[in-house]
Amino acid sequence: MSAAHYHSHGGDRAMSFFRPEDLCVGERYRLTEVIEGREVSFGEYVLVYIEIVPKMNPPVLGFARAKDSGAQIFLVKMYGDSTWRRAFKQSQGLWEVYSPIGAVFWNRSYVLVEKVT
Repeated sequence: MSAAHYHSHGGDRAMSFFRPEDLCVGERYRLTEVIEGREVSFGEYVLVYIEIVPKMNPPVLGFARAKDSGAQIFLVKMYGDSTWRRAFKQSQGLWEVYSPIGAVFWNRSYVLVEKVT
């Protein structure tokens, strides 16, 4: 999906980056979760870790409300487009992308990540 196509779903709010290598542990980001084109939650979080997962590229991101707490929100970037999705770790340690209840179209359910300046 092209950036222009992505922005058509995200309204007039521009992504501040598209590449995981632009992210920095310890910095603050605003996360906005969108399900089926509707904003359902948002807030400021600290990126507390970046986990490189074998066979997964790009990595899993862990966000927390405060620097010294464990990650509460995990995101993975989808292949071939510029959006992030929530993820969770299964009991066997594998990462799985979270599919919101009621979400029909992948490209209308995502998490918008913006750097707080």
